[in-house]
Amino acid sequence: MQPTIKGIYKQVIPSFILLLFFGQVNSFAQATTAVPDTNFEQALINLNIDTNGLNGTILNSDAVGVYYLNVSNQYIQDLSGIEAFTSLKKLNCSYNLLSSLNISQNSHLEELNANDNNINSIDLSQNTKLHKVQISANQLTAIDVSANFSLEELSVSLNNLTALDVSGNSSLEFLGCYANQLETLDLLNNSQLKYLHVDFNALDELDVSQNFNLKTLSCSNNNLNNLPIAPNTELSYLDCRNNNLTNLDIVTNTDLKRLFISDNNISEIDLSNAPGLLLFYARFNNLVSLDISNNSYLRWIKCEGNNLSMVDFRNGNNSHISEFVMSQNNNLSCIYVDDAEASFLDNWIIDDVSAFVENESDCEALSVYEANEFTFQMFPNPATEQVTVSIKTKNATFELYSIKGQLIHSQKLSFGTNYVPLNKLSSGLYLVKIMTESTSETKKLLLN
Repeated sequence: MQPTIKGIYKQVIPSFILLLFFGQVNSFAQATTAVPDTNFEQALINLNIDTNGLNGTILNSDAVGVYYLNVSNQYIQDLSGIEAFTSLKKLNCSYNLLSSLNISQNSHLEELNANDNNINSIDLSQNTKLHKVQISANQLTAIDVSANFSLEELSVSLNNLTALDVSGNSSLEFLGCYANQLETLDLLNNSQLKYLHVDFNALDELDVSQNFNLKTLSCSNNNLNNLPIAPNTELSYLDCRNNNLTNLDIVTNTDLKRLFISDNNISEIDLSNAPGLLLFYARFNNLVSLDISNNSYLRWIKCEGNNLSMVDFRNGNNSHISEFVMSQNNNLSCIYVDDAEASFLDNWIIDDVSAFVENESDCEALSVYEANEFTFQMFPNPATEQVTVSIKTKNATFELYSIKGQLIHSQKLSFGTNYVPLNKLSSGLYLVKIMTESTSETKKLLLN
């Protein structure tokens, strides 16, 4: 019986379709994408992704199934070929030598880390699924994230940005943009923001009134004259060093743990509503008094270079202090502590004019004693070329003796600061005697 045309059709057509299918599969398996950067391709080979060897290409079939790619710190200059990774969700190409980055074909990308390259521009308009972008320490002068509505973390610090628009990124929780050239920053639509780092910019003002969830605010080294943070009741870390602040109200910020306000012009601050404060740095301000008696968790405090005349640190927990610096406060005579005889106070840094006392009567008694006592300051000790003698009396005489009691040098001293030359003397231990009409005092001086 001869086969009919219909029978032949039923036998041939399925075979043809099957052959065509396998041909297409084989064609896809053999399709490649150029990878011109040898270091990039070698990194793919080392990761067992590129299976066809170091030949300047990658099989598309090798790339399409990759969801996470880490090629950081590989000296890569060109990431061409990344377009073959159409399923990619996470890309880490940080610490390379990239000057450009085209990820327009990686539409499934959710996380990008391109920190520490030389990238001067980037297009993120096709990467609408991105929720984390790290592209700090590059050469960006602008970046557009208006299409990235899912963005939760944006790090663009250490670039050359003069403007940054995040008004369309309402899901943003972390924003790092320090060390740029920003003069303004609108955060009114970023109510979910928790961590903000805008240090080392040129901001004259910073409105965080709508950022109720803010936990960390770091805005040091700007030009801020005011910093209203009353609405930010969740704040636990605040760094506003080196601005132009004259006051800072933290009464509502009861969760503060670390507070840096150094290098401003602040004359007073109320810390009583921040009982959990661990660290307080207020160096080089205009503080005249400081009550930290309610801050029993305090571990680190530095307030040198102020105008302090009173410090109350009777918090019942002085022994837990790791760092205490109150030097360069020439008017600070009394520092109130729990136990003025505690041995750990020897490690606390204060001026010679300051003393630890336990109560107001001790401070008053100390003031009377100091008024009647003849004292002088001599520094440096050990000395080399000369020694400075500071004295608060008139008609005094400086005498320098050898350790055996031989008079070596004598000169009159005036009220205030005096300089005594030592450049002709040999190294060794000497005795300094300061005399007035009614009394005298002797100290040892080491000459190097």
